[in-house]
Amino acid sequence: MTERMIARIEVFNVPPRWLFCRIETEDGAVGWGEPSLEGHAEAVEGAFEPLRDRFIGHDPFRIEDIWQIAYRGGFYRGGPVLMSALAGFEQALWDLKGKALGIPAWEMLGGRVRDRVRAYAWIGGDRPHEIADAAEVRRKQGFSAVKMNATAELDWIGTPRLFDEVVERVQAAQAVGVDVGLDFHGRVHRPMAKQLAKVLEPLGLLFIEEPLLSENPEGLADIAAHTATPIALGERLYSRWDFKPFFEQRAVDIIQPDLSHAGGILEVRKIAAMAEAYDVAVAPHCPLGPLALGACLQIAACTPNHAIQEISLGIHYNTGGHDLLNFCTNKEALTPIEGYLPVPEGPGLGIEIDEAAVREADKDRHRWRNPIFRTKDGSFAEW
Repeated sequence: MTERMIARIEVFNVPPRWLFCRIETEDGAVGWGEPSLEGHAEAVEGAFEPLRDRFIGHDPFRIEDIWQIAYRGGFYRGGPVLMSALAGFEQALWDLKGKALGIPAWEMLGGRVRDRVRAYAWIGGDRPHEIADAAEVRRKQGFSAVKMNATAELDWIGTPRLFDEVVERVQAAQAVGVDVGLDFHGRVHRPMAKQLAKVLEPLGLLFIEEPLLSENPEGLADIAAHTATPIALGERLYSRWDFKPFFEQRAVDIIQPDLSHAGGILEVRKIAAMAEAYDVAVAPHCPLGPLALGACLQIAACTPNHAIQEISLGIHYNTGGHDLLNFCTNKEALTPIEGYLPVPEGPGLGIEIDEAAVREADKDRHRWRNPIFRTKDGSFAEW
C-alpha cells in the first residue's frame, strides 16, 4: 500500500450555516468532512490551526492514532468547539481512506446490519403552527415520523393549561398518520418539564427530546423515573465520557450524538456500543448538511441499536435557497424513499461534493447566529 501523507487541510464556510473540511494528501487523494457548529463557525475554524500544525505530514490512514493525538495531545480536551473540529476532520479521514480503498466507511467498521435507514423530518420551527398541513406534506413525501418543537419560550413556572396547545399540535400531526417526536429543546425548566412530560404521556410519542438540558442529569433521572415516554438526549454531549453518567443513571432511552460535534464517526460508534450495553437506542442528531448526514448514515449502516435518523431536508434553518442537497452532486444518496434513506454504497462517506460550488460559496461567508428569545417579563429564554 502506497504511503500517503496529509499535505493540505482546508475549511470552507458554507451557507446556510455549515462548515466543510477538505483534506488532501501529497499524491492527490481527497476527503471531505463537516465540522459544523451552529453559530460558532469562526471558533471551529480557529481550532483547525493546531490540527494543521500536528497533522500535515501525518499518515491519514492512522485514524485512531490521529484522533488520540488530537483529543489528548493538547492537554485541554472536549467541549463543542474542539470536538466539532475533530469530528469534521475525522469524517474527512474516513472519507479519504474509503475512497482510496474503494469501500464505504461502514464496510471498515464491521459491515452493514440493515438495508435501509428509517428517517424523520422536521415540521414546525421555533414558533410551531399549521402543524397538520406540515405533517401532511411530510407524509406525502413518504415519512412515517416527524419531529417538532414542543413549545416556544416558557417561564420557569406555570400551570398545565399552558400545555393545551402542545397537546393539540401533537394530536393534529398524529391525525395525519405519522409518529411524533417532541423536542423540548432545553426550553422547559424542571418545574414545568415534570408537568409537561406527564400531560404528554397518554399521547404515545416516539420520544421527548431534551426535557431538560444535559447539564442537569439529576433532574433528567427524576423525570425518567416518572414517565413511560422514552427520553432522548445527546446533541450537546461531545464524547463517550460525557454520555457515561446518563447511562449509569438510567436517565435516557435514546441517545442523539451529533456526528459533527461528538468527535466523529468512530467516537459515535463507540458511544453507540456503550448504549447497546444499556439497551439504549441511537438516533443521531443531524439538522446540518450533506456530509454530516453522510457520516450519520455510516453509523446507521453498521450499528445494531440505531433506531432512526434525523434529516434536515426542508428544515426551517435552510433559508435563502440553500438546502440539504445543494452542494451534493449525487443527490440520490441522500434522497428519502418512502420514509427511508438508502445505505450509502459509494466509497468513504458516499457523498460527492461540488468543490467549485463550495469554494464559490466560501467567498461570501455566512455569519449565522441562533435567535435570542425573551419571556414576557423581558428576561432571557432558552432557545
